[in-house]
Amino acid sequence: MHAACSVCRWHLPVGPVRQLYAVNNDAAFKGELALALEAALAAAKIIASLGPEEVVTKADGSPVTAADLQANRAIVQLIEHHFPDDGLLSEETTDTGRRLHCQRVWIIDPLDGTRDFVQQTGQYAVHVGLAVNGRATLGVVAEPAANRVSWAVRGTGAFMQEQSGPIVRLAVANESNLAAFRVGTTRLAMSANVQEFINAGPPLQRVPMGASTKVMALARGELHAAVWLSAAEKEWDTCAPEVILEEAGGIVTDVMGTRFVYNKTDVVHHNGIVASNGRTHAALLQRARRFFP
Repeated sequence: MHAACSVCRWHLPVGPVRQLYAVNNDAAFKGELALALEAALAAAKIIASLGPEEVVTKADGSPVTAADLQANRAIVQLIEHHFPDDGLLSEETTDTGRRLHCQRVWIIDPLDGTRDFVQQTGQYAVHVGLAVNGRATLGVVAEPAANRVSWAVRGTGAFMQEQSGPIVRLAVANESNLAAFRVGTTRLAMSANVQEFINAGPPLQRVPMGASTKVMALARGELHAAVWLSAAEKEWDTCAPEVILEEAGGIVTDVMGTRFVYNKTDVVHHNGIVASNGRTHAALLQRARRFFP
């Protein structure tokens, strides 16, 4: 039996929890959604208050800040208090392997896009996702710099609130002409194979963006696709954004067209990621396979 979730106490950018219930009637996950929102917004508040201080380079060469670690601590403590029987996988928490024996696993990235955070581009996010039996089932993505939060529970639609504005339902763009596609790629130095992917006929319009902010832009209809043509991304990079994008009408797969299974022993997405509005996903996959290493 899972402990009852506390009422979400953060009112900006998300309003009272009753508003969320009005647009999400899946009783099985109401408590989990409230908890995920509370956790993501608590982390966003920590990140905004601390800023990019105390930058340390991890063993894999990626940066981590005090904000990453404190945001992670806040999220993990909330989850462990309210759902102690669930597993947990987080970028900034040592993986004990206990999660592998759990049907429900919270998959967390407390600060997706630390390089962007350090460079103060505003293109970073907090991910709180829940996978059930290997399937991404619930996701919350908070974007602190934009004062925006998006969320979804599988089968109930995707929603967003900016500042203290109204809650709106998300929907991908209804564009099927590849020649008109705006494709999100890394904001950092673009690899040769991604450049070839963009330039191949018909050429696509590249939109450089940081971290998962491009997936959220895709869910809002501002982009038409986003690609990662390497084996660098992990489960915590995609779990929460995947649910939101797919509930907005999009698709997320690897370059072979395979849907992601979560809570694996090996958490790396070895075959890259292709996210799209779903209108020409097969054509994007065919192109991606040509240029995948």
